[in-house]
Amino acid sequence: MTRPLTVRALDVGYGNTKYSTNCTSGRTSYRSFASLAPTAIATDVAAGSMQRRNTVVVAIDGRRYEVGPDAEFATDCQHAHVIDDSYVTRPEYRALSLGALTYMGATTIDLLVVGLPVSRVESQASCVRELLLGRHQVSELHLDVKKVVVIAQPVGGALNTALAQNRLAQFRSETTLTLDIGVGTDDALVSRGLQVLPKRCATHPGGTGAMLRQLADAVLNRYGVQCPTQTLENALRYGALRLAGNEVPVLPLLAATRPVVDQAINALMARVGSVADIDRIVLVGGGARFFQPGIRARFPDHPIEVAESGIFANVRGFQIAGERLAGTGGAT
Repeated sequence: MTRPLTVRALDVGYGNTKYSTNCTSGRTSYRSFASLAPTAIATDVAAGSMQRRNTVVVAIDGRRYEVGPDAEFATDCQHAHVIDDSYVTRPEYRALSLGALTYMGATTIDLLVVGLPVSRVESQASCVRELLLGRHQVSELHLDVKKVVVIAQPVGGALNTALAQNRLAQFRSETTLTLDIGVGTDDALVSRGLQVLPKRCATHPGGTGAMLRQLADAVLNRYGVQCPTQTLENALRYGALRLAGNEVPVLPLLAATRPVVDQAINALMARVGSVADIDRIVLVGGGARFFQPGIRARFPDHPIEVAESGIFANVRGFQIAGERLAGTGGAT
């Protein structure tokens, strides 16, 4: 009997690593962990008396990295996300990728779909394929990836939104602007149905990382406290910032980040061009809700959608794309 093809999706962002896996019911589910890869700590200072961190240790070029949902607890207060154009060549990217593979619930993956920012697919896709294709060993686990497909991150978000709302037929007849707001980059992708218009796509460095830096300045000016970006990122996620044991509302401070948002929108729209033919604007990515007010102010007449669980929109779309490829024999 032929084994069913195993399809998985992976989105290693500057801020979070997202991946698909199987839950106990056998259905595909989606998980994430912060894109932090501190040097692994060899000593258990609690001697097993407290809860063990949910992480895996990945050895890269003789150095051991700790990645996973609890990697934050292995960092020092100055540890930050790696954000640069050569991200995919960094050992941290490899550690995060291999770590995510161990959480996917399969030792053999027939087709792995991975995303990159729009502007880096052409130049970095071959590097990512070479990195992930083949056999890997993480601790005692042996993994085998048979085929890797690399697509632009917002393509996943566009596919996910169309199918999640049961309107694929409508999507095929529309021109859609998908804006993917990540931690290190903002991506714009224009598609007519399932056809991407590459000359109207763009990547702008910034994302919520630029917002967090601006927010850190606002907190420093108002409270005299220098906050690590990871602390501010958690504060945005949960709506409050803890300073000296007290909760401080963080949303009122977001007004200070509006110039960063406007700058990113201006840079992207310079490449997208006229929006007269755009039928719908879709916001995806972990920072989508923070950009939403600025986008609505800029385009008051357009239907604007913010993907549910926006942080997973791209990786859900990657999984959809992978399953479609596998269904046509694309994974063989």
